[in-house]
Amino acid sequence: MNVPRASRRRATAYLVGVALLVAATWNLAEHRAVAESAWAALRHPSPTWLAALPLTILSIFALTGLSLQILTNRVARLSTVRFGEMFALTLASALGNLAPVQAGLVGRIAYQSQVHGIPVPVSVLLAVQSTLLTLIACAWLGISLWVVRHVEGASWIAAPMTYALLACALVDSRWRRSAFLHALLVRCAEVLLSALRVHAAFTLTGCGIDPMTSLALGAVGNLSNAIPFLGGALGVREWIVAMLAPALSGITTPEALAAELVSRCMEMLLVVAGGLLLTPGLARRLTEAMRTRPIEPSRHPESWSTVMAWHAARADQRPSDDDSPLNTLPPPSS
Repeated sequence: MNVPRASRRRATAYLVGVALLVAATWNLAEHRAVAESAWAALRHPSPTWLAALPLTILSIFALTGLSLQILTNRVARLSTVRFGEMFALTLASALGNLAPVQAGLVGRIAYQSQVHGIPVPVSVLLAVQSTLLTLIACAWLGISLWVVRHVEGASWIAAPMTYALLACALVDSRWRRSAFLHALLVRCAEVLLSALRVHAAFTLTGCGIDPMTSLALGAVGNLSNAIPFLGGALGVREWIVAMLAPALSGITTPEALAAELVSRCMEMLLVVAGGLLLTPGLARRLTEAMRTRPIEPSRHPESWSTVMAWHAARADQRPSDDDSPLNTLPPPSS
């Protein structure tokens, strides 16, 4: 049987990610003193940080869903996407991406095509746009941290505060209705929450790090999610953070791996629980959409030039969330 080249690449990337995750676990097992110290800290955790870690991870998924919702509603032609629906779709997609060939991404694209009438190439374009916004948000924070680090007497808080410059653009009427600017601001908040996730994980394993290091590792960890064919940067995020942490804070690589593995375990627990809980509702919505309003494939754009023109036309017809004609469409029955 011939396997498509893209599927082979995704499967290979998935196996590499799993191998890196196993290697991280093996490395930690070889440094028994570090593992025992992390376990001892986890047995008597700070209640504040113990609650902060899962809440932060769930909030990151919520912001990811909000960013995708903003971008998707610019081009949805059958109905608008509600936040709860996109949050559920984000968790279900993350659950599917734990399997090879990024089944979650494929499922999300198929769902958006059938339920909201978004052509498959446009959904792919939305995923590219979302990744680009993540790159911009991480690069912005990275440059800000570099400047703050080289300015004598500057506080670390000045780096995340530079995101306020983007928020100031919303005062200008020319940018107020920009879906990309709103989605970018959401991505910026997501990067800051990633820094909080890193700080919580390191604190829970007994390795306190300063806020500047947390921001840097949060940006790098969030940036690793943009690596193609690796859902959630499985295995890669752990090693990137573990390799940079010693240079930034003096923490050893095994200590950083212990913190990242704790964070990954909590993330996978939430993804599995949330995905299994929310996927049946999405399946019912998809089944109902397939029964009541099948989409004719011939009506979808077939070339990328047509897709770009269609995408631009849909965006022009949607100047704001209040006066969009799409908001006059009733939601599909569930």
